[in-house]
Amino acid sequence: GWAWLGEDPAAVRELTVRVMPFVVLVCLAALATGALHVRGRFAAPALAPAAMNVAWIATLVGIGFAFGWTGPSPSELGEAGDVGASRHMSMARVLAWGVLAAGALQLVVQWPALRAAGFLGGPREAAPLDPRAPRPVDVLKRAAPLALGAAVYQINVMVDGLMAEGLLRDGGPTIHYFANRVQQFPLALVAMAATSAVFPALQQLGHRGERGALRRLHDRTHLAVAAVALPAAVGLFALSEPVVEVSFERGAFGREGVERTTLALQVLCFAILPAGATGLVARTYYALGDFATPVKISAAMLALNVVLNLLLLMGFGLDVEGLAAATVTTSVLNVALLVPGLTRRLGLPRTEVAFVPLLSRILAASVLCGLAARGAEGALDDVVGRTAALGAAIAAGGAVYVGSAIAFGVDDVRLLVRRVRAKLFGNRV
Repeated sequence: GWAWLGEDPAAVRELTVRVMPFVVLVCLAALATGALHVRGRFAAPALAPAAMNVAWIATLVGIGFAFGWTGPSPSELGEAGDVGASRHMSMARVLAWGVLAAGALQLVVQWPALRAAGFLGGPREAAPLDPRAPRPVDVLKRAAPLALGAAVYQINVMVDGLMAEGLLRDGGPTIHYFANRVQQFPLALVAMAATSAVFPALQQLGHRGERGALRRLHDRTHLAVAAVALPAAVGLFALSEPVVEVSFERGAFGREGVERTTLALQVLCFAILPAGATGLVARTYYALGDFATPVKISAAMLALNVVLNLLLLMGFGLDVEGLAAATVTTSVLNVALLVPGLTRRLGLPRTEVAFVPLLSRILAASVLCGLAARGAEGALDDVVGRTAALGAAIAAGGAVYVGSAIAFGVDDVRLLVRRVRAKLFGNRV
């Protein structure tokens, strides 16, 4: 009787049951990732989700070859469209198997690293477990606030999706999903990856009580993330329209969809930096044993996000950009409420980093990056086609940013370039 499931919810029930074992696989993979992170091993955990994505995308390609790349003609569908519905359901069943296989691959990819680290009976890297170490039940108790904090985020995503379904005109939920997926790419690639990598070190410093070193690591990580995330946000803002065109404009997704998605994506670009910063600040609280404060603030932001969604969509009549604006507002407020507690609540020393001038240099280089990218795309679009023009624009923006950042004295970019050159050319440079 739930209208959003459609007149016949059997398909939803069946596919939910089919993919449910993925929950077990992804939780085991997350456990393996955490175990490897605390041993300082990051290559296999970073490769695992990439392998998972490749596996299920390969499944989609296989579905295309097996079922055809176009749908049945109107004459084949008949009045009720039974042929098309049956075909789609068969394709979805195959994709469900592919998703399960991808989840298993995500775990298998980490198997050699787990064995090498001594977790699966192989030679151990470290001394036997300290008898004073926390028991598994203690770890689970401490993890409960972390799980609640993650649940708040997931609930927020779900609420936004449901409100998009109920309050936006046709196509709104799809546009909301597309814009969020594109925005999540630089966020996950840069901020979330850096936060995951640095968290074990933060915990170690917090356990030892080395608050000065923890503060320095926290601040330096913020700057390093900003040196990559800020140009990514500015560049994505500048290239939002061609990115949406190249990624989605085909079939039923026409010009109107491009315009609506572009606006929502441009608004979401303003959330990339604060959302990434929130994750790092929250992990710093966790490293010092304060699990409650980030969760309380996240829960408050969830409630505020719902209120803002209703206000902007129903009160001001905004489209998908209204949901995006609510996300930006709550992301900024979340980090703004957490940062003062680093010194007041956690007792960390005040920062030694001059954030304002350093971030100003990164922002200036990022603006030049966005201008260069947009100019290159506009100049080449009619010459080489929109896909090639987009690729060239990204390359041009990246080159201008690196050159400008080095000229402006952004040390993190200079260090990154030096390390890349050393990886590529070794001792020849």
